[in-house]
Amino acid sequence: MEAQIEKIVKTCSPCAFSAKLPNKNLLHSWPQSTKHGKVKPINKVFHMPTTSSQAVISKLKSLFACHGLPETIVSDNGTQFSSNLYRQFCKSKGVEHPFSPAYHPQSNGQAKGFVATFKNALFKLKKGRNLLEAIEFFLLSYLTTPCASAPNCLTSAEAFLGLKLRATLDLLLPNAA
Repeated sequence: MEAQIEKIVKTCSPCAFSAKLPNKNLLHSWPQSTKHGKVKPINKVFHMPTTSSQAVISKLKSLFACHGLPETIVSDNGTQFSSNLYRQFCKSKGVEHPFSPAYHPQSNGQAKGFVATFKNALFKLKKGRNLLEAIEFFLLSYLTTPCASAPNCLTSAEAFLGLKLRATLDLLLPNAA
């Protein structure tokens, strides 16, 4: 019976048309960073009416002012990241800029997972708040929530910034920890 099903699927035109093509790119891991801030995938949340290269560069300048210059920024292949202007900006700051593999969403899985979590949370948080308030509430909650899969259940802020941020829940038990 399995052989018959396999034969039908292999000869089915709609099945062949809608089937995902196997990725021809070689899979590889991102190098593990031993230094804080060495590799920063772009997964920050900013209000951006436009996503042009100039707008992205403007936001990165603000980010760099707070966190310093990273050695590497990993992004997708969007036109804002592949433009000459963006390339020159990275070069002027001494930032390497590899792209995640094209047409291979698995290699950008953490960012995609974050986007799904973010959208789901915003949908729930927008009730009774404006968009900016909802984003700010989500970000503080996200950065200060311990992650079970992180070593020692670190929060995102502890892992990324090396800081334990104070949050609203800390006000309930000020002497805890």
